[in-house]
Amino acid sequence: MPALAAALNDHIKRLARRQINASTRPTRRLTAQFRRDVAALKRDVAVLTKTIAYLETQEKRRAAQLPVAAEEARVGSSPKGSRVTGRSWAYRRQTTAGWWAPRGRACTSGSWASPVPAWLRSPS
Repeated sequence: MPALAAALNDHIKRLARRQINASTRPTRRLTAQFRRDVAALKRDVAVLTKTIAYLETQEKRRAAQLPVAAEEARVGSSPKGSRVTGRSWAYRRQTTAGWWAPRGRACTSGSWASPVPAWLRSPS
């Protein structure tokens, strides 16, 4: 009888092992896939970090070669004609009113028609 008990015990262990392997196989596959994905993302981050460093050095070199452009970018050194005055706003209103007026008529009375978007209306 002890041989029968040992054989039955071995068979139960084998079935239990098979069941555990079957139930944990999808988890192991997903874990391996996640590890591959994480490794690929780390490689991508390394490549992007190198690219950023390269572009930063190129930008520093370009900025060093163009000192005149930095002087022009200062506040108060805008070229003549780039300021927006009341007259230029009035001109813009007249030229753009025809775009938004209903039935293709320009708004000549000075009041805006309803189809004019809010961002185009002059602040009052």
